[in-house]
Amino acid sequence: MGRERLLGLKCEQCGTLYPPEDECQTCCPQCGPRYGTLECRLDYDYIRRLLNKNPLMNRRDMSMFRYRELLPVINAESHVPLHIGWTPVYESEMAAKNLNLGRVFVKDDGLNPTASYKDRASAIAVARARELDFEAICTASTGNAAASLAACAASVHLPCIVIVPVATPQAKLMQMLAFGATVIPIDGSYDQAFNLTIEVCREFGWMNRSAGFNPYLVEGKKTGAIELAEQMGFDVPDVVFVSVGDGSIITGLCKGFKELRLLGFTDRCPKVIGVQAAGANVLVQAWNRYMETGEANFNPIPNPHTIADSICVGEPREGIRALKAVKSVGGYFMDVTDDEILNAMKRMPLETGVFGEPASATAYAGLIKASPSLGKDVSAAVLITGSGLKDLATAGSLWKTDDNPLEPSINSFDQILEKVRQNEER
Repeated sequence: MGRERLLGLKCEQCGTLYPPEDECQTCCPQCGPRYGTLECRLDYDYIRRLLNKNPLMNRRDMSMFRYRELLPVINAESHVPLHIGWTPVYESEMAAKNLNLGRVFVKDDGLNPTASYKDRASAIAVARARELDFEAICTASTGNAAASLAACAASVHLPCIVIVPVATPQAKLMQMLAFGATVIPIDGSYDQAFNLTIEVCREFGWMNRSAGFNPYLVEGKKTGAIELAEQMGFDVPDVVFVSVGDGSIITGLCKGFKELRLLGFTDRCPKVIGVQAAGANVLVQAWNRYMETGEANFNPIPNPHTIADSICVGEPREGIRALKAVKSVGGYFMDVTDDEILNAMKRMPLETGVFGEPASATAYAGLIKASPSLGKDVSAAVLITGSGLKDLATAGSLWKTDDNPLEPSINSFDQILEKVRQNEER
């Protein structure tokens, strides 16, 4: 059944369609890695017939694999056993009031198995690696993708190798090691790790899971859009904010929303707004040129910098495709400063009850910054792509415990009340 759904892998640049089992499983060899991004092409007429026979409302599988007809996995036996997806959506009346918007929702993918949105992509990459008989799988990562891949690979006993910058947060490194990955830190940037991974995978014949180089990641990442729509009764929000590094997640979201409209589940797509850190805003700059000239390209930033390590990318490998995807749904790109990210990181838990890492707070910072121009009747959703526990160093700079503990006696009551009062005033 899966073979009928997956028609092949099509090059975005030259239009060549490679068969699903072709040895070309990364980028188009004719167009190269920047322009030759491959997209999974699916047979939507066939998928529509399958969904009519087995409607979503009849399904008991409350994970991303409830959308199996829309995924490029040939055999259900290849699925990883971890429960990934169907993460909660919360509505925040306080955020809507503070931002003068109609409604505000947050979708918390920090509740996935490795506390990251990247689990959705890793699950599909590992499944396809098994189907194509790869002996191992490898990725370049700033942390979340590597931790995610390590968990998914461990769940099916597939050897996993991750190449990460030496500055990767300890919490993410511990996850990789706990799941048995071979961790290779390099004294360099994410972009350097990415280039090394290409060479390593080519040399040893491993599957490359790296974002923008593996065509299956977008297919996993689109499930967040499909879930959000279903959880909202297919009454999609007006705008969706998401942080952007490589461009893979936002490309997936746009594809998911467009597929829902194509299949008749919704009558419109939300405007998807990509938010980047100002110190790593390659796609914001590219977007402005794209709107002026109509040419989709970008100029890498040699030394990107931001506290949001998950999106500290100087050469977004899914960048060109992301630009086109965002334009197709009427969205745009914007950036926020590190100070705005820190402010959002403090506000988001208080206004929504969700604690996100700096990259997640970047999306919320975008919502805060854009809210005056959105309109008071607009409904907005924010994708929380990683838990705040992923980066305790940054969190520790924002919140500190009291260095003067109280005596455990009734005489401390007045001091307790004073601390409550001081906290309320902050």
